[in-house]
Amino acid sequence: MRGSKRQRKPGVWELRAYIGRVDGIDRQKSVTFRGSAAAADKALRKLIDDVEDGKHAPRTDPGTVAEMLERWLTDRHRDWAPRTASENRYFVERHLIPRIGKMQAAKVRPPDLKALYAEIIADVEKASIDPETKLPTRSGVPTARRAHVHLSAAFAEAVRDGELGSNPCARVRPPKAEPKPEREVSIEHVVRVMAQAHADGDDMMAVLIRVALATGARRGELGALRWSDVDFKAGRITISRALTVEGGNTRTGSKGLGGRVVVKGTKTGNTKRLMIDTGTMETLRRWRDHCEMTYLAAGEQLARSWFVWGGAEPVHPDRITGWWVKLAKKAGVPLRFHDIRHATGSFLASAGVGPAEGAGRLGNSEAVFLGTYLHAAPAKDGPIAELLGAAIDEAMGQSRA
Repeated sequence: MRGSKRQRKPGVWELRAYIGRVDGIDRQKSVTFRGSAAAADKALRKLIDDVEDGKHAPRTDPGTVAEMLERWLTDRHRDWAPRTASENRYFVERHLIPRIGKMQAAKVRPPDLKALYAEIIADVEKASIDPETKLPTRSGVPTARRAHVHLSAAFAEAVRDGELGSNPCARVRPPKAEPKPEREVSIEHVVRVMAQAHADGDDMMAVLIRVALATGARRGELGALRWSDVDFKAGRITISRALTVEGGNTRTGSKGLGGRVVVKGTKTGNTKRLMIDTGTMETLRRWRDHCEMTYLAAGEQLARSWFVWGGAEPVHPDRITGWWVKLAKKAGVPLRFHDIRHATGSFLASAGVGPAEGAGRLGNSEAVFLGTYLHAAPAKDGPIAELLGAAIDEAMGQSRA
């Protein structure tokens, strides 16, 4: 929160605190104070605290929390992928509006937010009680933390628009994130699921899983892959698009596959041209031959513009997840489909692939590659340990001499 003081004459001070923008104009609360410079500093701090508590809020009324959240969702949905917009709206309507929507946004204080987060945690955990153990099977902390993120963004937008003088979320610590047990992910685990697909005669999923491992591509990128993106001569795949779901029920694992499948750009907006190993390209070639024979038997000709998985129309992304879940459960491998990407990244890090090359293949920044995958390369830590030990031993030998 910004504030300033100016001495108008000895012992007389003008104190100002920024309260927000109204109709595009920055507004300030100004008061006159008489006393010493130290006392003026204390009074300015009090003025700023009063502004942060909403006592000098701008004239524009943001209305209820529900109205403020609706404006935020409407303004921001243009910047989000359709699926993200649907998921954020669902979350707001499910967890926030029923609990805090009727409150006036200008009257929300930190204690209100703390009580809200505690209520969300309790409700989520109560709904997940195991009938046998009488213990919750889910933690409500992630839901409460997400509530804090959404509310903070909506209040910040209201402050920028001059509707509020301060963001109450800025003075509240969200519930502390609980440490997650590190999931063991490796190529061997994923191959077990791929083998299960072969055993079940599910050729499409077997091929898809292998390509996912070879590329490290995201689910939406794999689903958007067309035959025209596969260069068999060069041994290369081009990834420039991704699938998302617009509208409908976006909750994974829900009944049905609501929503319209939309082809969009990749998550980062970049195009990746990836060299592919001979075995994976040969697997893709056999899958293409199988598809051509299947379509010819039905009196159709496979077109290069068709999708590698799905034909003339893409397969629904959630259907891919559903197939994976069934195969992984049958194979006894408790991994998500997205963990295939982590298996690829972890292997690249373990193999000593540089961060620039690894990040380029996965479509991440170097910082993300280093932070996400390099910790999963214990094989690289052995030589480092030996190097440190040798230095210690050498130093100890010198000290004895």
